[in-house]
Amino acid sequence: MALVEKQTVRFGAFEVDLHAGELRKSGIRIRLADQPLHILALLLEHPGELVTREELRQRLWPAHTFVDFENGLNAAVKRLREALGDSATNPRYIETVPRHGYRFIGPATEFRGPSLVTQDVIPPVPPVKGHDHSHAWYISVIGSAIVLLLVLPLSIYVWRQRANSTKSEDRTIAVLPFEDMSPNKDQEYFADGLADELLTDLAKIPELRVSARTSSFQFRNKGEDLRNIAKKLNVRSILEGGVRKSGNRVRISVQLIDAVGGFHLWSETYDRELVDIFAVQAEIAHAVAEALKVSLLASKPAVAPIGANDVEAYNIYLQARYFSERRTRADVEKSISYYEQSLKLNPNAARTWAGLADARMHQADCGYLPTEYGYDKARQAAQQALALDANLPLAQEDMGWIKMNHDFDWEGANASYQRALTLSPGSASAIWKAAKLALTLGHFQEALVHVRKARDMDPLDTTAYLNLANAAYYAGEYDEASAALQKSLEIDPEFPVARAYLGRLYLRQGRNQEALAAFQKEPDEFWHDYGLALGNQALGNKSEADAAFATVITKFQNEWAYQIAQIFAYRGQPDQAFQWLDRAYAQSDPGLTEIKGDPLLKNLEHDPRYAEIMKKMKL
Repeated sequence: MALVEKQTVRFGAFEVDLHAGELRKSGIRIRLADQPLHILALLLEHPGELVTREELRQRLWPAHTFVDFENGLNAAVKRLREALGDSATNPRYIETVPRHGYRFIGPATEFRGPSLVTQDVIPPVPPVKGHDHSHAWYISVIGSAIVLLLVLPLSIYVWRQRANSTKSEDRTIAVLPFEDMSPNKDQEYFADGLADELLTDLAKIPELRVSARTSSFQFRNKGEDLRNIAKKLNVRSILEGGVRKSGNRVRISVQLIDAVGGFHLWSETYDRELVDIFAVQAEIAHAVAEALKVSLLASKPAVAPIGANDVEAYNIYLQARYFSERRTRADVEKSISYYEQSLKLNPNAARTWAGLADARMHQADCGYLPTEYGYDKARQAAQQALALDANLPLAQEDMGWIKMNHDFDWEGANASYQRALTLSPGSASAIWKAAKLALTLGHFQEALVHVRKARDMDPLDTTAYLNLANAAYYAGEYDEASAALQKSLEIDPEFPVARAYLGRLYLRQGRNQEALAAFQKEPDEFWHDYGLALGNQALGNKSEADAAFATVITKFQNEWAYQIAQIFAYRGQPDQAFQWLDRAYAQSDPGLTEIKGDPLLKNLEHDPRYAEIMKKMKL
């Protein structure tokens, strides 16, 4: 134990009670983790003097503990500065002495009585003798176990307490995008792929709620305080890390932070040959789950040995995923090219087939490909993925989407979604797709429950709010729909479709002038023209409405038959509306999944032809 001859130290508005282990500002306690508090105590032992990084290592990280010291110390000092409102570039209290250490430079006063700042002494672990490279993986696993047993006894205690708690918010986590630390900064896709894999693995743990990728990846390179990130994502813990890839070697640094309490729960560094990447991913996910003190799945798939072709195929697969997530027409086309290249090298990769199916469906849904052709390609890829691995959640989601949006097979879609949710209970995308099916079947309140849950898991995803707004619109919850759309536009003012949905909502509320204004600002070409046809019709601007509608039919009749039927219905032309509904059915138009209860088709519901098409749709 280190004896500190000061019980209370005051500087500026701050007061440190070293005996109680508390930091207060103007009498109000500030949460500060164990390690940052120890660093502050050590600096206050020697005010105005340099405390070296080696001294901090010896006091805070005893010998033979397996931890990424550099990252751990930097993170702890960062937390300390955040608590003090201090700045590394213009410090008031903690000065960095580059490459050497830190110095306390603030005026410290009022020292009273002796107190103890404790640092637990951990018995050294005898070094392993006589090991060779053939045992490297075994040694790394032993090292990971030592981390969990020795590095942070405080975090183990904290999570044991939480394990006894019924508060579900204590078992929530976000995986931030890993930093590309490679010399040429050209491995962002690889770092994203690793974070993605960890997120997917953690989502399989039933007791854990994992923030979805779309929201957590919005904090890339922003340097935002982890407490603020946790608050925005509504999570307790943050997993962050970095990847340095050089040739066929990769170094992965990972740390787990209790962002609410400020605790640095766990950290580790993995140095591996790239051929070991799947084992590394499984190892990290297991270690994080242990640190969180939640149960893993009953079984874990074995990691098969992989060869050089598989490594290169995986590298290309990661690039495909990277571009697919961007969702623009050009990026999705580029992702498909990468998926196909990867499959030439490794045609037995189920997740690559599933990714290809997802990209093909996106092309079909957005009108980038003819619907029939796009879904046919998607089905082939999804079937191949399931043939290789029937327990792959994304492949089950893909097949569910095809059955719902193209086959109109509601029972089959439900079976696929339920299987996906069984395999990955924390998948926001699977939850939303199940909500979409409930909406299709007319179970609007059930759909709302699901989309709210998906929104909570992905609170910064514009699409999550768009989906919520659509479900609320169908359920007649117009205030909630409006709030969701406003939030979507707050996150991204140029987000496609959001203003079109807002205009559609205004039409339903009789706010026709506001509807037209919203449609005019819609950035997507189709939804802009679609909105002008509806908005001008509502205001009696016949020539403008006719011109806009003619443009819609000329440009988009092969991809948007259902929406054309909506416009005809709104214009009071039922014969033409039913003709285009029949055409939509012949084209397997995904828009038909929203026919039940569609407010724009209300004036068709008493026509016998409406009952006929509902029967064909098995609704």
